Amino acid sequence: MKSVSYTNGIPRIVWTEDEVDLIGKFSYGWPILEERRSLIPRQCNIKGDCKIGLLRNRHILICLDQQEDFINLMSKNIYYILAKDGYSYPMRPLIYDAKFRVD
Repeated sequence: MKSVSYTNGIPRIVWTEDEVDLIGKFSYGWPILEERRSLIPRQCNIKGDCKIGLLRNRHILICLDQQEDFINLMSKNIYYILAKDGYSYPMRPLIYDAKFRVD
């Protein structure tokens, strides 16, 4: 994971123009973070290493070590993550680069 810096008390992660990762956006509710860390790699068929961190409640940062996993995740508009509570939570993959804003 990238290191977090703080600007006026607000956490911030800085990327160069060449670096990209993925954001998973949950629009209608979301399972707890630990559950997301175990469910997303299995349900999205991620083959390599996958690190998942929290940006905000709706947004998670997904760091992948294989380009194939990045391409596979971005090739689908939406994933339905089936949680242990029985609900299916829609997650949209977005590209996270230096110009991305969580507003």
